[in-house]
Amino acid sequence: MHLLDTNFLVDYLFNKPEFISKFKELAEKELYISTITSAELLSGAKEHQIVSINSFLDSLVVIPVTDSLARKAGVTRAELRKKGFKKPLADVLIGQTAIEYSLILITGNPKDFPQLKERKLLLAFPE
Repeated sequence: MHLLDTNFLVDYLFNKPEFISKFKELAEKELYISTITSAELLSGAKEHQIVSINSFLDSLVVIPVTDSLARKAGVTRAELRKKGFKKPLADVLIGQTAIEYSLILITGNPKDFPQLKERKLLLAFPE
């Protein structure tokens, strides 16, 4: 099962053919996003896009950021900083969601998720 990162969905929503094809392939199973991704997509939307983006988001399984997930993400971010990785909290929360639910994160920015590489929960797209 897959968790879709914001950058993947942006390219999909901009009708890039390879992303449309990959989305259709992935959509044979349930697709998940974090509530963080919902916020990121809508924060970059133009006013006339909001209704259609909300409708699209309704077609996905949205995983909320719980207190437990947030606390684990905080610890993970502190550990990453000790290793020299300065990652935005939003990315760490999305990565922690993948870990918590054992989902493979589909992203165009694999460098943003070093905590997922060793767990084999990361798929870079496009490669």
